[in-house]
Amino acid sequence: MSMKSRPEPRLFALVIGIGKYALKIFNDLPGAVPDANKIFNWLVNDLQVPRNQVCLITDEAASRAGIISALEAFRSDNRINEGDPIFIYYAGHGAGIPPPDDWECGGPGRKIQILVPQDYSPESNIHGIPDHVLGWLIHRIAEKKGDNITVVLDCCHSGSGTRSDPFTRVRCVELEPSMASFERPPRPVSLESHVLIAACGESELAREANGQGAFTGEFLELVRGFPLDALTYRDIPTRIKIPGQNPQVEGVNQHRYIFNSKAPSSDRPSHRARYDTASGLFLLNAGAAHGITIGAEFAFYADDSHLASRKPLHTFIVNNSASFFSTLRATSDASCQSIPTGFAVFQVKPALGNTFRLYLSEEHNSAGLTSVCHEILQTVHNVEFVNSPDDAHLEISVRDNQAIVSVRDRKAVAYGFDHEFPTMKATSLISFLEKGGCFYRERDRGTRSDSEVAKIVALDFYKLGATHSKFEDICEAQFGESGPNLHSADTIDFRVEEGCVYGVKLTNMGPHDLYPTLLYLDSSDLSIKTYYEPPFSGSNILEAPLKRNGGTLTIGYGSGGMPPFLYTVPGRCNVGFLKLLVSTRSIHSTAGTWPCLCRLEADGPSTLDGGETWGTLTIPMIQRRSLAQTSSSIATF
Repeated sequence: MSMKSRPEPRLFALVIGIGKYALKIFNDLPGAVPDANKIFNWLVNDLQVPRNQVCLITDEAASRAGIISALEAFRSDNRINEGDPIFIYYAGHGAGIPPPDDWECGGPGRKIQILVPQDYSPESNIHGIPDHVLGWLIHRIAEKKGDNITVVLDCCHSGSGTRSDPFTRVRCVELEPSMASFERPPRPVSLESHVLIAACGESELAREANGQGAFTGEFLELVRGFPLDALTYRDIPTRIKIPGQNPQVEGVNQHRYIFNSKAPSSDRPSHRARYDTASGLFLLNAGAAHGITIGAEFAFYADDSHLASRKPLHTFIVNNSASFFSTLRATSDASCQSIPTGFAVFQVKPALGNTFRLYLSEEHNSAGLTSVCHEILQTVHNVEFVNSPDDAHLEISVRDNQAIVSVRDRKAVAYGFDHEFPTMKATSLISFLEKGGCFYRERDRGTRSDSEVAKIVALDFYKLGATHSKFEDICEAQFGESGPNLHSADTIDFRVEEGCVYGVKLTNMGPHDLYPTLLYLDSSDLSIKTYYEPPFSGSNILEAPLKRNGGTLTIGYGSGGMPPFLYTVPGRCNVGFLKLLVSTRSIHSTAGTWPCLCRLEADGPSTLDGGETWGTLTIPMIQRRSLAQTSSSIATF
């Protein structure tokens, strides 16, 4: 990939390679420094990044102090503007160490992941760089330079450090736990600040052979052969295949283009499908766990570019849906032979199911309401007009070409929520209602009772408090649980204190590893925010984040990698919903084999304590104004 036709790139990079360590008990890594040099040459020669914008440190220069100093230098570099891309690459040994007893790290058997600097020597009080510290340093960069930061780690996340054969080495070592190197992490490492590209899974080995790292070689081949302005972070694990390694990406911004703060314009996820000659049906790699149900419509395109301006090749309807796969039949006499390889599949219409219920108020009814009603039916999916506001999700009235929308949803109103959205032009109503339809459809979807999921996964909700970090490199506070679990009697009901933040702890009490996704649905603006989703691995195998038999995942603090939650209450109270989806396979991954149709036909309801399945848990979250805020409002009045 060449950028010769572009202005001088405003990209700044730190490239680290460690092949020889001060401690001779560590295996040498003959490919690490050459890999760093290859990355340097790619940046300088292929991308035309000025040499003075790339810091290359190898071997002795990559000491603990040297690495930390190079990372901190980004903050004070006046050449870097907010939003300029920053690239950090590391090739060397990684390790995993059991955490101290009071660390929340994911339950039994989970480890803290560290980078091993060249001068690592516990006897000399020179320790590794834990993931929390690395994340904290990157967070500090993002505070001043923005979140357009890419981190590539070609090292093991944990492992034994053994050689598999004389020509293959692994980039990890065994380290003894050292309390001096793990005296409390900093405040939560937020994956909002950067996108992490990892060479392998948490418990896998990153290998090098023939003088180079397996991942770095594949990565360079990809970025040199694919236009960077069309390559998203999620494309990387999708397109890289390494035997025995499963690369993955993590980060809130993993949907963006690489080195770019922009994401693809289409917010519709694409799917894979294959044709089954025996049945004459297409098999789709998405099912009920993805929100796909019988009757949903999908369009097939030659590829996934410029969809808005093109007609689909064919349209298909879901005629059977299991947990993770569906079958599609054509809506017309479509010739499957005319569909090219590499086609893209997008959902264009949801199935008939939970309806989006609207009440049209007679108070301000006008002639304009009739045309609005007709347009709603033509544009917004699965709408039902009801005769009473008590049966509606939203109430609509139109006056003087202005639309007034109020919440009438029983699940929110029952807790005292009384909310009217800002007045909008009637022409803006349709897009607002499309958003509302998505909100209520997502909140209410799920095929099994919440109580079943609650038996397997405990969701605790805590107010978080700050404690001072004792770690020698960090002078900021961390967050931890403060006070009791606020989830009680199937609801979370609490007073929002000004400046306070909150977090969630999940505990898997079942016999299977789980892949959790946690959403927050806010009734005050009909927004859906992702609190947590697993890393993305494309067609590679992804290790489950929520381990069986007591495994934990903290979100908003601890090891979950997400920022704490902050709430505001616009009126007397606000009602939101925490929606937890758990599954026995990653719903975001394309890994795994296609099922046979006989299995798909037989895939009926199953339970989370046995078999491959999924489930949901939806918890009302009532946020009330603090007593101080309430008293202040009364005094002002």
